[in-house]
Amino acid sequence: MSFMYTLHHSPRDLADLLGLPACPKQPPCYHIAPGHEISVLRPDGQGGRELVRMRWRVITAWDWSWKDCWILRAGKLHNNFLLKSILAAKPCVIPVSGFFVRRYHGQDYHRYYIHRSDQRPFLFAGVCCEWMTPLGELTEGCAVLSINADPVITPTITRMPLLLAETRIDTWLAHDLL
Repeated sequence: MSFMYTLHHSPRDLADLLGLPACPKQPPCYHIAPGHEISVLRPDGQGGRELVRMRWRVITAWDWSWKDCWILRAGKLHNNFLLKSILAAKPCVIPVSGFFVRRYHGQDYHRYYIHRSDQRPFLFAGVCCEWMTPLGELTEGCAVLSINADPVITPTITRMPLLLAETRIDTWLAHDLL
């Protein structure tokens, strides 16, 4: 699965959606791709939530080489070698205004923009992690969880991001991944 997303909602809209007193101001972004720094909601360690910026990527050692990933299959989390080799993997929520998916037609592809009809943000389920870089530095990043595509939402692809309902944020953030 290869996709990009957008985030153009106001800080006030995001704060209301995520249950935060305020959100940092950020310019609208219409082309967010793996490797970019993104806004991520995670537990703050004191029973609350915080919106932080981190890189949309996880790098970990696997088979003596370094693997760069930004999407993990949700159905295989408990058996995921990548996730088990990462330090302190925790659930997170990634707010998005909409996302792009590609459907290939032979050599060509068409890009589709998926967004909510009520113009509210989607919430992607994700995993934020700390890991050691090849240089021995502790760093932090995140990955989006994917599931089999819902034909009603995205009839054009086989995989899609795992979407969370607003009422399930606390349940997801309290989830034990390992």
